[in-house]
Amino acid sequence: MPSSDNGYSQIIEQVFFNNYVPGAHSVPFKRAELTTVGRQIGMEPKNLGDVIYSFRYRQSLPQRVLDKQPPGLVWAIFPAKYRPACYRFAAVPFSLVDPTPGLTLTKIPDATPGMMALQT
Repeated sequence: MPSSDNGYSQIIEQVFFNNYVPGAHSVPFKRAELTTVGRQIGMEPKNLGDVIYSFRYRQSLPQRVLDKQPPGLVWAIFPAKYRPACYRFAAVPFSLVDPTPGLTLTKIPDATPGMMALQT
């Protein structure tokens, strides 16, 4: 996934390292830290939720953050339970599901009733 040109990568990387402890499998942070770090680097994001959303769904975390993944695990961002405006980087077994190459394709017969099939 491509890296962000909008400063999000710099912000999320700095937030991670502000809270990271070597060997940790969970790195908590507060949403307000995104604003603080953004100001420090001269880029204050207008939509703080988009910073989090970007790294949860649209783009990879910065390489320096990925380099701190525990063996066999990957970092993913989750809301912190029962704590509003708090999140955490969590080391999990995987964050994306990729199809396994070489598996055979199994065709499933179309069982759509005739009346329904005509309306599509």
